[in-house]
Amino acid sequence: MAPEPVWQQLQKKTFTRYINGKLASKGLQINDLYEDVKDGKILYHFLEALTGASLKKYGRLNNGRMKIQRVANMNVVFAFLPDADVKISNIGVLDIVDGKPKSVLGLVWSIIAFYLVRDIGGGGERDVAAVKRRVLRWARRRCGRRAPISDLTKSFKDGKAFLAILNDVDASGSPYEPSQNPVENFERAFSDAEQKYGLPRMLDTSEDCWRDEISMLTYLASMMETLPERVEQPDTGTSTDAWLDARSDEIGERLATLCACASTPSDNAGRSAATAILKAAASRAGLTETALGSSRVFSSTIDATKPTLLYHASTHVEKPHNAAWRDVVDAAPFSDIVKDGRVTAAGSRAKGSCLAPFLACEACQERSLN
Repeated sequence: MAPEPVWQQLQKKTFTRYINGKLASKGLQINDLYEDVKDGKILYHFLEALTGASLKKYGRLNNGRMKIQRVANMNVVFAFLPDADVKISNIGVLDIVDGKPKSVLGLVWSIIAFYLVRDIGGGGERDVAAVKRRVLRWARRRCGRRAPISDLTKSFKDGKAFLAILNDVDASGSPYEPSQNPVENFERAFSDAEQKYGLPRMLDTSEDCWRDEISMLTYLASMMETLPERVEQPDTGTSTDAWLDARSDEIGERLATLCACASTPSDNAGRSAATAILKAAASRAGLTETALGSSRVFSSTIDATKPTLLYHASTHVEKPHNAAWRDVVDAAPFSDIVKDGRVTAAGSRAKGSCLAPFLACEACQERSLN
């Protein structure tokens, strides 16, 4: 007998694991897909698990020991399919009872496809193509630039995309550290998804696991359904954001004072005033200053082992920045600018960039002291 085609092997393994995942709550499990669906009982319970409906009104199950009994059970399953909007073509009861591989795979995929279309398809498009589009968009958003996604097969062949998806969900718990060995990447990703989120390993950790689109769609759609949007990241102490929020009024005043210095390139007094404000901010952050040519080096006085901060920034606001800067002597540098419905101060973005590193160092200093 000729060996099964690769696509057939992949689908058999994927569908077996998918069914086992859905039937785990019922305490049921299959080992050989083609054999174990012959009596109709597994498909009966599988459909109940997927749809949440009871099949009792379509007929009662028997023990399925004889072929005629297996046919009777399968008739119950097939009677339910039209009502569940599961579409099948050229697959009959006897095909499944006899365990014909292509027929079994076709029927199981039709059932899974119904479930995916119902829960993932969304909108007015009720077909598998709509599911594929949604899963593809989801994968692209999750992977970003680290693993460009153009399809549901070749884009995943090195395993990096699976790792990128998991890293996007939990940056600290699932670091993006791909190997050059695809099998290692598959193993890490599938193990991580199973252990953290209970997602069954539907795909083998082999170099060929990505080759069948139906198997990939089944697994990726399950990932999309199972994974949370984000896992809350551990808090190592008072976060910088929380520190800034608690001092927003004070920091706003400090930025306003800096913005009030009309430090255009030709205004030496304004530049000196702005520099003095920034040096005071460095001092508050526990940094000591050393001149290095036209740059300034600030180092920590808290811990000599901490990195030194090489500060490179400019408080200049080019002239004319807007009408408020045209006449330096009479300028009101903190004049408001209205753009797209938002009010900002002239020069605030440029000068805020100068102040931000010292605020971050100040937050870190307070954290280390507490």
